[in-house]
Amino acid sequence: MANFCILVCFCAFVVLCSSMETTESLHDENTQLANSTAKTSHSHYLPPGWDEFCELQEDSTDKVKHYFCDIQIRHSGKWNFLTLKKHIADKTVKYKFDIHCENLANISVQWPLKAKNIVHLEIKNCKLEHYLRGYSSKTPTNIPDELEHLHFEDCMVIIDIMDMLNIAGNISDLDKDYDCGHEETLKYYTYKNNSYEFGRSMEQFLESMFNNNASSMSAEIINKGSEMLPKSRLIPHKCIYKKLEYADLSVNRQTSKFHSELITENSDFPSLRVFNLSDNLMPNLADAHRKWYRYYRKLEVMDLSHNYFTELEFDPSADASDDVPDLKMNMSYNKISELKVSKLEELINMKKLFIDFSHNPLNCTCTEETKQLITFVNDKSKWSQPNYQRYAFMMDLECVYPEEIEGKRLADLKTEDLICKVDLLEKIAVEAVVFLSLLSVILIIVIIILLKFRREIRILTYTRFNIILPCQPIETYENKKFDAFVSYSNNDQEWVTSVFENAPTNSPLSHFRFCLHHKDFMPGKTIFDNVIDCVEASRHTVIVLSKHFLNSHYCMYEFHEAFQQSIYERKRHLVVIMMEDIPMNDLPNDLKRCLKTFTYIRKDDSIFLDRLVYALSYKGQKAMLADSRCRSAAYTNQTSCETDITEVGSDGNSSPVSIIDRSNIFPDLINEKDIVSVKNEKNNIL
Repeated sequence: MANFCILVCFCAFVVLCSSMETTESLHDENTQLANSTAKTSHSHYLPPGWDEFCELQEDSTDKVKHYFCDIQIRHSGKWNFLTLKKHIADKTVKYKFDIHCENLANISVQWPLKAKNIVHLEIKNCKLEHYLRGYSSKTPTNIPDELEHLHFEDCMVIIDIMDMLNIAGNISDLDKDYDCGHEETLKYYTYKNNSYEFGRSMEQFLESMFNNNASSMSAEIINKGSEMLPKSRLIPHKCIYKKLEYADLSVNRQTSKFHSELITENSDFPSLRVFNLSDNLMPNLADAHRKWYRYYRKLEVMDLSHNYFTELEFDPSADASDDVPDLKMNMSYNKISELKVSKLEELINMKKLFIDFSHNPLNCTCTEETKQLITFVNDKSKWSQPNYQRYAFMMDLECVYPEEIEGKRLADLKTEDLICKVDLLEKIAVEAVVFLSLLSVILIIVIIILLKFRREIRILTYTRFNIILPCQPIETYENKKFDAFVSYSNNDQEWVTSVFENAPTNSPLSHFRFCLHHKDFMPGKTIFDNVIDCVEASRHTVIVLSKHFLNSHYCMYEFHEAFQQSIYERKRHLVVIMMEDIPMNDLPNDLKRCLKTFTYIRKDDSIFLDRLVYALSYKGQKAMLADSRCRSAAYTNQTSCETDITEVGSDGNSSPVSIIDRSNIFPDLINEKDIVSVKNEKNNIL
């Protein structure tokens, strides 16, 4: 075969590199030559003693001697190619040898097997020694090609590491006679189910070259192997096998990955008709095999069965040339699981190529491709045509998956038979997407609500549940006489009195101290002095804004004084209550700016009372202490608890702080027991 010794070296590299770390010294193989003296009438045709294991066959003639050699273990090492070569060099007859060994008995064979008068050599189940020794001897053969039939099967080739490295290092200088073998005469070549070993050469190589350092040897060999392929492309000659018609390279599990490239790049096969590459663990179709018409111009049969192809591969451009012979390609017993109708139509309409892809594990999962395939197979109008009839085996293709229809013929399958269930993982994924989508929508809605009503939420959580949210800014407590000075027009006095002065005992406003001018202004002082004193003595100023307020000179003075106080104290001192709708154009500029800066409360707001309580309450986040009398008063619905509540400041001093008794203010939302629980928890936390 083309560049056979190169291929053998590559295969040997594969074996050596895969087992380098676990290689152990091999057993010594003792070969003992027996002196056989048996004599027959044809003994002069064989070396002395060979008639003990070689027998002349009945089909022998005067011109061709056919011998069958049965090499038993006791004959191991006796059959030697060089010995035979010398003995028959002067004979006038041709030789055929069929050699069968018992339990891998040894014989000695040297490539390129050039010997005068040998035309047929078949070797089975033998251990082949000295196979690459012919190159290292550097002895020119000067013998014309004569071998026509060469067959190696079930043999173990013993490779000497030094011979292999010698060839690898000088691959570009290979002699054509050694590289190509019998390129002029070879018609039939088989190299089937052979393996490789290194014999004692591995142990000797370790000892002599690397002092038993396997890692160093591995690096050296890998380096040599990596250099082989580029160097092989520098070989100046090309092997042309003019008469080779049959090549069988099947069941070679240790074939190099460069096998196809080496064959097609350095060789030519103008007469090859049958090429067997079955059972070689090939994962995909090589480019040289897909475009066979470029490299094998007379190829009629290519066997690629029992490999690992997962796709139906071919080159439709083969029909473009008229001088390309029809090719039958066997892709049966591979791993092809999917067939696309478009590709099948293209293949069926090809005239130059027929592919047998029967006995492949068809996947009949419920997909659009499977439905199209079933419709295609059941279209009887097509299958009466000659080009379709060649692929009638498709009817017998069987499903192997899913289990529910395993073993069912494709021709017997209907689209209704497909198990169109949503895969569990797909179902979980869909459910997860739906759940996450809903959750995202809910979260978005909640976030929008929180952002839109964030102030209302802070107000209600404080007034209804006495909870201060983390986002609430900390206030600095001020020990002032009043919680708020109420500025209002006399026209609104009735409403002000009902809300701020005569508030029911269960109202949260009853716990605040309000300054009202009709009862808290000091006699003897001017109105302006009273306003200034009341504003400064109050933590807040409540502006009861109405049209009457705008028309009152004194009310506007009170507003301006309170506004100045807010600026001076740098806090939201003002609380504005809108009694009615007032056009912005009717408001003075200072009041407009105030309404933009301070949050105002509308009288008709549904949570007016909560907003007002929240605005007036001190919401400090420091520890609060209360004596048992104040707590008892709060829990028994007493209406006053003012001076007994203290706040401990960072300086250790205590100051009074207003607190709201909420035991019966909002009975629908919270009861007395809840108030006690909340206060106890707050005291424990603080």
